[in-house]
Amino acid sequence: MEDKIYKQIVDHDKNPIGVLSSSDLSFIYVNKALRAYLPRKKSNKVKFYFLEICNDSKIILSIKNLKLGESFSFKKNLLIDSKSIFCEINFQLVFCESLNLPVLSFHLNDLSFYVKQEQDLALQNNRIEKIRSRSDIGFWRFIPGIGGFWSKEMFSLFSYKGPSAPVFPGGFLDLIDPFDRSRVSKSFEKIFIDKKVSSVEYFVPQSEKHLRCVATPLLDDGKVVEVNGVTFDLTESKEKEHELQVALSRLEKVQSEAKIGIWEYDLKTGKIYWSKELFELFERKKKSPPTYDEFLWYIDDTHSKKHHNLVEKCLNDHKPYRLEYPLKSGKWILGEGLAEIHSGKVIKLRGTASDISLLKNREMKLEKLNSQLTNLFNLSPFGVAEFNLEDEIIYSNDTLTNLLGFKIMHFNQAAPYIKNIDAIRAKRNDFLSNPKKTMRFDVIYQKEELKYLKVTRYPIFSKSGELVSTMGIFIDVTEKYELNVIKNDLEKFQRLSLVGEASTGIAHELNQPLSVISSSSDLLKRYLIKEFGKIPKSIKDKINLIETSSIQAGNIIHSIKNLYSKKEIDSKLINFDEQMRKVKSLFSSEGGAERFVYKISTELKQEGFYFSPTYLNLILKNLFENSKDAVKNDSTFEVSFDWYIKDDFIVLDYKDNGPGVCESIKDKIFGHFYSNKSTGSGIGLSLIYTIMEFYSGDIKLMESDKGAYFKLRFPYKSTL
Repeated sequence: MEDKIYKQIVDHDKNPIGVLSSSDLSFIYVNKALRAYLPRKKSNKVKFYFLEICNDSKIILSIKNLKLGESFSFKKNLLIDSKSIFCEINFQLVFCESLNLPVLSFHLNDLSFYVKQEQDLALQNNRIEKIRSRSDIGFWRFIPGIGGFWSKEMFSLFSYKGPSAPVFPGGFLDLIDPFDRSRVSKSFEKIFIDKKVSSVEYFVPQSEKHLRCVATPLLDDGKVVEVNGVTFDLTESKEKEHELQVALSRLEKVQSEAKIGIWEYDLKTGKIYWSKELFELFERKKKSPPTYDEFLWYIDDTHSKKHHNLVEKCLNDHKPYRLEYPLKSGKWILGEGLAEIHSGKVIKLRGTASDISLLKNREMKLEKLNSQLTNLFNLSPFGVAEFNLEDEIIYSNDTLTNLLGFKIMHFNQAAPYIKNIDAIRAKRNDFLSNPKKTMRFDVIYQKEELKYLKVTRYPIFSKSGELVSTMGIFIDVTEKYELNVIKNDLEKFQRLSLVGEASTGIAHELNQPLSVISSSSDLLKRYLIKEFGKIPKSIKDKINLIETSSIQAGNIIHSIKNLYSKKEIDSKLINFDEQMRKVKSLFSSEGGAERFVYKISTELKQEGFYFSPTYLNLILKNLFENSKDAVKNDSTFEVSFDWYIKDDFIVLDYKDNGPGVCESIKDKIFGHFYSNKSTGSGIGLSLIYTIMEFYSGDIKLMESDKGAYFKLRFPYKSTL
């Protein structure tokens, strides 16, 4: 209940205000503005005492001795949270009817800004004093009838090379600019007539210095018997004065050209000052500035009350204001004002007013153009979005929202639904590093249904040529992509049908001689046993090899025939170590076991993999035979097989140290019956490609610095 009452008392005010207990000076409640000044660790739930920020016994005693209705204020540097704040604090003991008890109201006025201004001014004054202390000062004396005497600084100031001071007045006046001689002569004559201190400025051509002379007469019995003087070097200050005059002249010219007017209102005297630019801006024909009410009359009715409220707030809160407002004449003005404070009270308001009509008209035209562009983009059949350099969306149309299924504020919001996000991020980085060209890329997007998008990203530059944002155009090509897929599948089916028909004929033609070879080897064994009783081991091994090879050749032909006729072949759990040892035996038979390397990931060994052993053996042998044919020197022939699991695929990285694949034939090597070898059939790689495609996998030729590098991906969950 008490908190609510305190809030009613203090929270309505934006000045730092609090309520303290009059007994122990603990804060009962503080408003939001005051809370910003108190230590951050404190809250309304923790009792906080005024003594924690001020332990001056005299101040504490003065506060505690306050009687009802009395107030006490002081200015002091307070250390709050290790931060020094110079402020004015006002205490007043009042009776709170809502609480039925006396409380101390606490008002804090932060004066740190004004202290800094005073410090800056003092620093500037010190600099001026240092400049003066570095200036040369010369001393001189003149005694009528005797002559003059100069200090050494005087000789330096005049660049005078004589052995003694020049004769006065003739020799001295000869050193001065002719334009100043008459004025200097009259000034010295006046000393003897008026018998008072005299000061005069003049220019010395020989030393190119501006000097000021202050002369003091010494009187005896009412007569001037001696004149003592000091001469100051004003050259630097004169130069600065000239620079200041030039700067002021330029400022006036800038104000006039930029149409910036200056005004000031003295609250004590009621006087108002307007520069001539303000009269021109407001087209005021009277020579005197307008009253405040007259000034408000010039402002359009839509903004006059708003301007008045800002001025009132400036008077109350002592904070500067800034407002763009239209005049009834049609001009747009940028008005700024601030309060001059003295002893906590506003004594003056001063500010500027500038003509921003041209800028405002351009802004309104730009807003209109942006509105037209927005309408145009929203009617566009393509998705449109503007990105800043952090990929935040500056603008996007409704078509893009419908395309993506939701309105995005940042590119990263769509990233989880983009299947090729890594490739797109890489292109995006290349684009930002070289933004002179447009970036085009394909996006595979799936939030609900799968979509294929063509995206073009254009750079947007500032007038200085700096990249500020990018514009993206998103085109849905899903239907076109699906038609292409159907078309490619149809073409592939037609090709496979032709190859299938050919393979069936070839299989039939090859099966006949294989049957003859198999039956002949059997007859040969019987004949040898009949004639010799026993077949020698070396011959028996050769015959067994013929029979085994014939059976393997028959199985391969049968598998190829089934493959091209799309018939399934039994799959088995593949033992990778055993499979690789079989391939390695081909290598080892030629004495190169140490140059055959294979790796199988632990995860793959544990999980296993179902695939056709016949087809896998066919794939590995074809890869091996192709590499062997490519490497002319068998002694340096090396191959490596690296098996691992990635993205639901069993992956094989196959590499050799051969000459690699020529750039001109890279697009042809997987075609049926294509070969660049005189003895090649063109079946090997095309057969591997067909097997991988049949099992929903793929084979790709990868970039390699040395040799050939093929990447094969087998579906991890394949159960064919």
